[in-house]
Amino acid sequence: QYALALAGTYVLALIIDALAPTFGGQRRPIQALKVAAYASTASWIASVFAVVPFLSILGIVGIYSLYLMYVGLPVVMHAPPHRALGYTAAVAASALSGVQHGVPIAATCTGDGCCGAPGFGITPS
Repeated sequence: QYALALAGTYVLALIIDALAPTFGGQRRPIQALKVAAYASTASWIASVFAVVPFLSILGIVGIYSLYLMYVGLPVVMHAPPHRALGYTAAVAASALSGVQHGVPIAATCTGDGCCGAPGFGITPS
């Protein structure tokens, strides 16, 4: 799952980079990766709370990632500050759509299944 999280960060960087010109920013792949990693950190930390059942409510802290992206996009991608909200919303919507389609595919490939269903990937016997 760690590899999938890193791949997800890379895909998020690709989305950020692709949408930059639409919102008046500059296409800079390395800078987009920096924003993606910076914004994803809060979600990764929030996922740790899921390990301890009574702390799982603190997983809501992961929403802070959206704020970090909102703050980071104009500065790092050189987008106008007044377009940061739309830029953040577009990136989040694109990433959410990607997650919606990517999770079942990844679950099938890794053999974990999706939503409790068995996967079709290679599993150790």
